[in-house]
Amino acid sequence: GIFLASSLLVTACSAPDVALDCDFPELNAESKPSREIALVLSPSNQFVDFDSAITAVKPLITELAEGQPTKLTVVLGDGQPRIISNQIIDTTDSVTSSGREQEIKNAMALVENVSQCVEEEDGFAAAEINTLGAIQKAATAFSTSNTDKFLIVLGNGLQTTGAFDFKKGLSADTSANEATVNDIVSQKAAGDLTGVQVSWIGLGQTRKGSEQLPLDENARLILIDFWKRIISAAGGSSGGISAGNIGEGAKASGGIPTSVVPFEAI
Repeated sequence: GIFLASSLLVTACSAPDVALDCDFPELNAESKPSREIALVLSPSNQFVDFDSAITAVKPLITELAEGQPTKLTVVLGDGQPRIISNQIIDTTDSVTSSGREQEIKNAMALVENVSQCVEEEDGFAAAEINTLGAIQKAATAFSTSNTDKFLIVLGNGLQTTGAFDFKKGLSADTSANEATVNDIVSQKAAGDLTGVQVSWIGLGQTRKGSEQLPLDENARLILIDFWKRIISAAGGSSGGISAGNIGEGAKASGGIPTSVVPFEAI
């Protein structure tokens, strides 16, 4: 699916006296959701404005959480990925229409808060991006019960640290991707996504004006192919993985300091 983000208007005078809280609560262990979503956030300083990314992912979360209690786990995909928080989104029929809307608003407010903590809280995020590590961490958050499981990655997929990185450049072609993925699998670094459907928003996108050169079409296709191979090798299925599906939105600010990925334009 392709989602176009609208520009976000931020009111400069909103809540000036409220301190930013970057301590996120843990979910009640007794909660028994029938659907699970893990959301990986990688707000790199080379990525598009993250407010636009959050706007782009809201329709997908709304759709996936419709009609049943859903666990949402938020994972920070920085240089040292970790689970930040999880919560239940209850949009079952017993909840009123306005109540369902409020549940989605609360979930998106949590995501926005994590993004704000990356920008404003010193030491909250580690430098560089380890997307694969974040996917592995997200996989550990899924229960072993028979629930529908979805993983959404919000980031450009330009990994710069971890079991592999693109700091020397992207693969030359898809056959080079195959060799790299085989090596990752042999290291048992692909993780386990059995029964998980993976969607991706913003794959291959970069911020205008950042040091990172925008990827041309060939580079994007190589990047898409790489991550589809990783997902397949981990036992997952690809759903809605496409590049360039976030509108530019407002100018980006802050973000995780991230190395530039070189590539040869063809």
